[in-house]
Formats: sequence, C-alpha cells, structure tokens
Amino acid sequence: MLTFLPTRSGTNWRSCRKKLNMRNWNMHRINRIKKGALFVTVFLGLTGNVWAQDSLTVEEAVGYALRNNYDILLARQDSAVAAINYEYRNAAFLPRINATGTYLLSNNNQKQTLADGSDRVRNGIRQNALSSAINLNWTVFDGFRMFRLRDQLDIAVEQGDLVVKAAVINTVATVINT
Repeated sequence: MLTFLPTRSGTNWRSCRKKLNMRNWNMHRINRIKKGALFVTVFLGLTGNVWAQDSLTVEEAVGYALRNNYDILLARQDSAVAAINYEYRNAAFLPRINATGTYLLSNNNQKQTLADGSDRVRNGIRQNALSSAINLNWTVFDGFRMFRLRDQLDIAVEQGDLVVKAAVINTVATVINT
C-alpha cells in the first residue's frame, strides 16, 4: 500500500492521483475536509461571543402554550357560539312575526304619436305606491321537534365546555412531555 501523499510544490496532482489507489485518495480528501472543519470551528469558537438562550420554566412554557394554542382558541370560539345559541333556546316556542313594506315612487316622461298623426307629450307623470304586510306564524305542535332542539342546545353547551377542557389538558400534557 502506498503512503505517498502529494504536496503542492512541484508535484503534479494528476500523476500523484494515478500513483495512489482510490482508497488512499478518498481518505486524503476526507482528512483535508476534517482539518478544514476543525479550523473553522476553532476559529469561530475563539473569536465569536456565544450567547445561550434563556431558560424556560415549565410554568412559562405551559402559559405560553395555553395563550397561543389554536386548538384552544377554536374550542373557546365554538363554546361561545353554543352559549349564544343556548340563550335563544326558548325562541322555538314563540311566534314568528314578519313585516314587509314597500314604497314605490316613479317620475316618467311620455311622448306618443297617435294614429291620426297628432303628438301627445306629457312630462312629470308621477306615480306613488305604498304597500305593507304583517305575518304571524306560530307552530303549536311539530312532533316534539322544539323540545329536541332545546335539549340539543343544552348538550352542545356542555360539550363545548368539555372540548375546551380537553384541549387545555392535551396542550399541558404535550408541553410537559416535551
């Protein structure tokens, strides 16, 4: 096995490579890379100031995760929507009143040529129309649908609270385990 390593002074690199087998040549290249990496590491370690990250306590990490976790924020929003729907749970038992109104105002100009050749011109033809309607709908019995809807809203509020609690517990467990 050849132990000859090429130098830069006066030696042709191609001829030296032919003399060395591929294994020695690859080892030579790897050693040069290692030396370069060691030099860069030592140089940066001696010349640069290094600052470590601030340590983070478990309580701070949990607090940060609870404030910024999207699962918790979305669960709270869903729970708030369920609570608002719960406030209107008895509205299904009340009558519905619908009112509509329309006011129509038109101002037209008219020019007509009659069969005898005479022209009739009218300007500022006004038309006013006012209409209104009020409807009252009250469902007396719909097969207990209103009662089921009210019970479903009760369950949705409870479920929303449980989803928020589960999201908080999962977030805290994930932060503590990592």
